Amino acid sequence: KMRLALVSDSHDNLYFIKKFLEDLKKRNVDLIIHLGDIISPFAAIEFLKADKKIISIFGNNDGEIKGLKSLLDITKFPREIELDGKKIILYHDPDFEEEKIKNFDFLFYGHTHKKYYIKEGKTVIINPGELCGYLTSLSTYVTLDLENPIPNFHILT
Repeated sequence: KMRLALVSDSHDNLYFIKKFLEDLKKRNVDLIIHLGDIISPFAAIEFLKADKKIISIFGNNDGEIKGLKSLLDITKFPREIELDGKKIILYHDPDFEEEKIKNFDFLFYGHTHKKYYIKEGKTVIINPGELCGYLTSLSTYVTLDLENPIPNFHILT
């Protein structure tokens, strides 16, 4: 069964990116999903040190698109993926169509910098909050088991 780490809005904060990678070593995850606003290639290089597969989408502040694309598996959102037979859609901002999300088991998004979790029908919707800690003073990310989709929110200090 696959375990994910969901992270968003790291905004070049190397302190918290390094803390995230350190904390992740305890979590036994198979895949990192970054939901946008990595910002610069130097920050993407840090994420690659996790030595895990990373799937990402662009956020509204990601400027160095060529540099990020040269390092990461990163595309525009919405991005649809399938993992362990589960249909997942990735957004940066929460501007998604209610009708469309019913077709997915999971919807993950970022952008608001606020932690969020709800289940609407069969669809689990999660925002892992902000890794950078700039707006809420909390640096957070989520680990999630696709078979038991209750998110674990982790706070970094």
